[in-house]
Amino acid sequence: MEGFYIAVQGDLEHYHKAKLFLTDKAKSFIRDVLHFEPKLLALKFKPWVSAMSTSQWLLLSKLVSLCRQNIQDGLDNILQKNKLASKKIPMNYDNYEKRVVEIYAVAIDGWTYGKSVCNPRKIGHCEHLISLLDALVTGKCSWIVLSEDALLERITNNHKHQASGEQVYKTRKAARRHKV
Repeated sequence: MEGFYIAVQGDLEHYHKAKLFLTDKAKSFIRDVLHFEPKLLALKFKPWVSAMSTSQWLLLSKLVSLCRQNIQDGLDNILQKNKLASKKIPMNYDNYEKRVVEIYAVAIDGWTYGKSVCNPRKIGHCEHLISLLDALVTGKCSWIVLSEDALLERITNNHKHQASGEQVYKTRKAARRHKV
């Protein structure tokens, strides 16, 4: 069996030294075909890996934050504009239908990912988050006030889906009671 193994620091928070294991034929391949000394290849690989993982994580984290902020701002604006709540209501992604839609008669229209609204943190792919953020910023995805008929239809559909086994309403965790 022939080959090589390069292990480098994958994140700025990892404190491991670069490790390089290779067979004689792999060493010859790196020198003759890639025109690098094996140690130099490992040294070039380290900053590339660190930069890629850090920038991708930062980009993903920033996109999630921007999407969540836009969703919360939209919810705050529609509730205030229509005088539907006297205080700021935090967006409830886990129980969106029950805690937001059915109580305040507002909904997100134009959601770009999957069939139901979820926490942007659960989306996970930059392309989908960029698409969602673009829709939120341009207004293609926005909060709307539901008419009484639309709200009743939505509640009926939610109950049907829940009855057929689809999880629409998330049950709350039971409070833990400490024995004294």
